[in-house]
Amino acid sequence: MRRWRSTGSVVLACAAVAAGMIGVSALVSGDDSGRSTGAGQGASSADDGWRWESYQTIELQVPEDWGYGITGSPPCLVEKKQRPHVGRPGPVRTIGCWGLPPLAHRAPYVWFDTKSRNPAGDGMRKLGVQPADHGWVEETRLVDGLHVTVLSDDDSLRRRILDSARVIDGSDANGCTPDHRLAHQPDGRPASTGGLASIGTVESIKVCRYAITRRDPDRRAPLIASSIFTGDAAGALVDAITSAPEGSGPNDKECIDTYGMYILVLTVRGGSRDQEVSVRYDGCDFNGTDDGQTLRQLTAPVLRPILTGIHQPWHYHGSLYELVVGPQPSK
Repeated sequence: MRRWRSTGSVVLACAAVAAGMIGVSALVSGDDSGRSTGAGQGASSADDGWRWESYQTIELQVPEDWGYGITGSPPCLVEKKQRPHVGRPGPVRTIGCWGLPPLAHRAPYVWFDTKSRNPAGDGMRKLGVQPADHGWVEETRLVDGLHVTVLSDDDSLRRRILDSARVIDGSDANGCTPDHRLAHQPDGRPASTGGLASIGTVESIKVCRYAITRRDPDRRAPLIASSIFTGDAAGALVDAITSAPEGSGPNDKECIDTYGMYILVLTVRGGSRDQEVSVRYDGCDFNGTDDGQTLRQLTAPVLRPILTGIHQPWHYHGSLYELVVGPQPSK
């Protein structure tokens, strides 16, 4: 069985998920680190005070101060005030309770989901406007075959978010394409003519997170989310990658999911040329970075800037938890 670790007071375990128990504080992140800081090449910038969010083949704008999380969490487990956030599908959709969180805990959200369930869990979420209570409204639209749901008590905000939704034309606002060959071949290597050592001065890094399609072969576009690093943050991340020890790891031989569910593909823009770097971090084996030239191990300085905010995991294998969160307190 794959080992799963906790985030704060939340424990995400295979057995716990099967039993319908999951901590809600893991589902909504208030950390905005790692969010987009600029538009991709040839893409339109977001409106002032807004940012672009991508999922599979579509993107839309949300207020830039919104957080991230896994939306659709069971309302009976929501125990504190949420913050506005963008949600993507996670481990569970409903656990023996339905409806909206209590009014005191409720916050607006966007929920991307190809198989969006209604709160009772007995079918597809209804398209159109669904009034709730105290002026709250949930609206679901179909955009390029994807269900997009917005919950808000502000009609103009809800409509503005949904009206901004569009099909990704080539690449999204951060320069990430809806599909990538490494999502279908997680054991593959990026193309290289010298690796990171030959790119010159680091200018920016596109971070594209993809679902590994071996787990979901019917998925039409594996893009999960995107972000971009610029300036000193981009240079520091490349320094962390190139200074990590060569080889693979940390790996966890006690689990069975070789590559995991996700892979990150970084495109580092340099003064001389660009270079792709794959980051395998979610599996039992072969974890590490690869610039097509050198395989290197994962370290805390590599992972902590990336696996936060929009790319924050909802589960960890043992070694990954230690790197991203820090040592677990002794019992």
